[in-house]
Amino acid sequence: MAWHGSCLVCKAAFDFVYTISVALLAGLVCVFAYIVTLDESSMPDFLIRMLERKLQTEGVSLSMSGIRLQPSGRITIDDPVIYSDTLQSEIARADLISIKLNPALLLFGQIRMSELDVLNGSLTAPALISPSGLSEPLVDQIDVRVENQLKGWEIKRSKFRFAKTRVIARGIIDFEDLPFEQMPKESHLSFNETLTAFYKNAQKVKIALAPINGLEARIQIHAPKGDPKSLHAQLSIEKAHWKNQANAENISIVFDAWHGQYTRLE
Repeated sequence: MAWHGSCLVCKAAFDFVYTISVALLAGLVCVFAYIVTLDESSMPDFLIRMLERKLQTEGVSLSMSGIRLQPSGRITIDDPVIYSDTLQSEIARADLISIKLNPALLLFGQIRMSELDVLNGSLTAPALISPSGLSEPLVDQIDVRVENQLKGWEIKRSKFRFAKTRVIARGIIDFEDLPFEQMPKESHLSFNETLTAFYKNAQKVKIALAPINGLEARIQIHAPKGDPKSLHAQLSIEKAHWKNQANAENISIVFDAWHGQYTRLE
């Protein structure tokens, strides 16, 4: 009787779990089917609050004029402005940012970004770390579109202006597969520490480029996962001067590099 009773309990438990599992699976299928048939709609409030909490943990906040969610998993943010609470300054803005996520993984609480689009973006150096003591533009006219492929991030479109320099880049790159030493986890910097280091290094590069006018750099990167790495760059300069000792006009430079092999400069 005890064995028979325990079998009945096991069977009842199994039936209960099976029924719940089928119900949850059916519910997920219905939710996914519903999402697929939706038109573009406003972002749910709970997702906005989750995004705000994530940003707050990094010491930054985000304001925008609108945010929308598409059935494909694309999130579009209109007129985003990112503000650093720690540095007490606006640090970035754009006319539009579009992020595409995998909708199937979202149903299971996982986030995988497959595409990023930025239109007319800019980065601002905060007054606290700016040499002039005032907030000033650092990088502007940012126009970027990248897609997450199996071999890495494919740069479909990348243009921006830094100081007097215009940069255009294309190619594919897997950051984890780059032949650089990885920083130990305990040495990882916080978001604001990383941001501060970036701005300080950018200011040094800006000073170094000051004697050059009309620099345009066209860069082609080939660094996919598991493949040989190479870099091709074409630089054109209208004018350059060095400490009133030398001047030059219409300079053209071609640079090629292959990791582990050799480099070539013309």
